[in-house]
Amino acid sequence: MAYDCWELSSEEYRDIIEGKIHFRKCPSCSGFGFDYYNTTTGEIVDRHNDSLLQELHSDFSLSTDSCDVCKGLGYVESYRD
Repeated sequence: MAYDCWELSSEEYRDIIEGKIHFRKCPSCSGFGFDYYNTTTGEIVDRHNDSLLQELHSDFSLSTDSCDVCKGLGYVESYRD
């Protein structure tokens, strides 16, 4: 499947519609399509660490960016029939 810019062929669209290609939530962003990151260090921040997210947000050091794994879709291909 072509993950670069999500350019899919007609056959791939058809396979998705017919249920031949199955997807699951992205393991990196948990289906949100974006990751939080620390603008000071550039490191990805765990979205489940509320205290760290609040601390970085108050310091203006928190930002979001499209997930590198799913390219912002929130889902990745799981398997094909």
